[in-house]
Amino acid sequence: MLLNLPCHKLKIGMVTRCNSMLDMLDRFLEQQPSITATLLSPEIRRSEKDLCTLAGAEIMETEDIVKALPPMKAATLALSGESSATLSVIAPLHAQLLEEMRQTTSDSAVIKELKSAVHNNLRFRYANLKEKLHVASALDLCFKTLPFISDKD
Repeated sequence: MLLNLPCHKLKIGMVTRCNSMLDMLDRFLEQQPSITATLLSPEIRRSEKDLCTLAGAEIMETEDIVKALPPMKAATLALSGESSATLSVIAPLHAQLLEEMRQTTSDSAVIKELKSAVHNNLRFRYANLKEKLHVASALDLCFKTLPFISDKD
């Protein structure tokens, strides 16, 4: 408890779990002071010849990634948490993600690049399904108004 950090184990990202990489990076950032202190300790440096640490810029980029991706995690959890997710929730969730992935002037270069890639992927991926998704949402009683659909659509 020397660094006043929570006593948490590091997490491992798994390709089959959508949010595991984000969770892994978040936990790394939480524990980064203790990781750095451990790698710089004389006991470790004497016994290990090839230590690799991250530069400050790489840690800042990791912080940016962790800062930008919570909307994607929330969407994943919303869909996977429902016992029977329906087609009708995709359009509002898609619209919300597109809005949250818009770049702002205060975003760093890394966040802008990440948001742009996600935004473009989402726009392209669902372009041909837009009308069907809107109809599914319109038919669902949970969506009495359709604020995510423009007047034109």
